[in-house]
Amino acid sequence: MGNIFLDYVSNFNKMKATSFASLNYSPTPFEYPSSGFFGVDNKGALEESNDSRAAYTQALMWYLTDDERYAENAVKILNAWGSVCKGHKGPNWSLNAAWNGSIFPMAAEIMRKYEGWKAEDIEQFKNMLSVAFLRILNNRNLYGNRMFSGINALMAIGVFNDDRAAFYQGVLGWLDYVPTYFYIDEDNQNPASPNYWRSEVKPSTDEYLAMQGTEYPEGENWLLLDNNPFNNNDDSTAITSGRPGYENFYGGLPLYNGQLGESGRDYEHAEMGFSAAVNAAEIAYHQGIDLYSVYQERIIAASELHTSLRMGMPVPDDFCGGTVTPLSASATYETAYNHYANRMGIEMPRTEEYIRSQIRRWPAEGKVAPLGFAGTKVGGQISLTTYYESLTHGKPMSPQRLRRSLMGLK
Repeated sequence: MGNIFLDYVSNFNKMKATSFASLNYSPTPFEYPSSGFFGVDNKGALEESNDSRAAYTQALMWYLTDDERYAENAVKILNAWGSVCKGHKGPNWSLNAAWNGSIFPMAAEIMRKYEGWKAEDIEQFKNMLSVAFLRILNNRNLYGNRMFSGINALMAIGVFNDDRAAFYQGVLGWLDYVPTYFYIDEDNQNPASPNYWRSEVKPSTDEYLAMQGTEYPEGENWLLLDNNPFNNNDDSTAITSGRPGYENFYGGLPLYNGQLGESGRDYEHAEMGFSAAVNAAEIAYHQGIDLYSVYQERIIAASELHTSLRMGMPVPDDFCGGTVTPLSASATYETAYNHYANRMGIEMPRTEEYIRSQIRRWPAEGKVAPLGFAGTKVGGQISLTTYYESLTHGKPMSPQRLRRSLMGLK
């Protein structure tokens, strides 16, 4: 990563200091967590969000320290939800399922290596993911960052549950949606419109069943439940518009290379979409499927443009109508940079500068970046897919080396 320096020990200690890493953390599972818009009438949604992040934090703490107390805590959280949760309610139910369905399986995948997690409890947790998450996410037509969160969850659950149908539904949705959301100049001011799983293009039920690895309880199949591609709580404007990628996202304004579908809404929501899309590509990469290369130009262009905007690049007068809303600073971009710059050797100078000046801690230079480290921002949707991104994807230190560093050894 060029001359980028990262103090892993300091960043690890910041993770350890969060409430999610507390050895006294106790989960609060809900049978049907309810999520309203803008946090209104939430009943269990915040608890589920906190518990999913805590499960992931405790799992990482165990993986990095080999301290079995963290493993026991992570398993306690996963078992609590696995034994209780049956579904999601409220007007924002599908998005709540997408967010937490992206993070719970990440924790569970780490804990799969822990011998203390009983086989029957693992199966119970898998079943909960099928019942409480997959039946909601199946063929769910969401919009913008919401769509990528659903795709991310389908792929994450698909991997942990060994459910190829869920995984490949996510992969196909990703391939369809990226060119709608990630604009580049070669689109000639005419971004693609998504097919939104219309009947003439989506795989048949039989084709899905041939890929499937998980059955719904009592012999029913989750693919046969809520299988209408025009489900309740779909984002109807995206489905009914003739050109949703242009009219709804961009408002007919001139488009710029690397612009995201929600750049004109605010950078934070655009980065939620970016983050979830990249996280899904990372999941696929570890399954031997290189989605990164399919739309490499789009992802790199988006990263370079938005990190430039974050660092104060003058906004063109006609960019999103000349008015943009940054909202809070983002801690993402590490995962994409790690793949393209570290794995592939592709230069991303603006992204590197943003990571250097805004995300990372720089003790060697005697200063601290505004965010301190990726993951200290625990509020909002974006933290669900970028939590501790510097530690996990900033050319990560091996657990063995980190343990030695924590003990003051070379």
